[in-house]
Amino acid sequence: MPEAAPGDNNTEIFTVPEGKIVSVTSESGGWINIKVKSENENFTGWVENNMVRNINE
Repeated sequence: MPEAAPGDNNTEIFTVPEGKIVSVTSESGGWINIKVKSENENFTGWVENNMVRNINE
C-alpha cells in the first residue's frame, strides 16, 4: 500500500489493485515513488521496491 513518504512508519494513503500498471517517478533508499492514474484523478505515494516489477524487462 502506498505511503505518504518513504519509510516504515508512515500512513497508508490509498490501495493499488494487484496487476495495476503504475508509473515510477523517483526512487529513494529502497522505496519507489509511484503515480497511479484513475478515471478522475492521479494518486502518488511511496512503496517498497519489492512491491512492484518492471514490465519492460
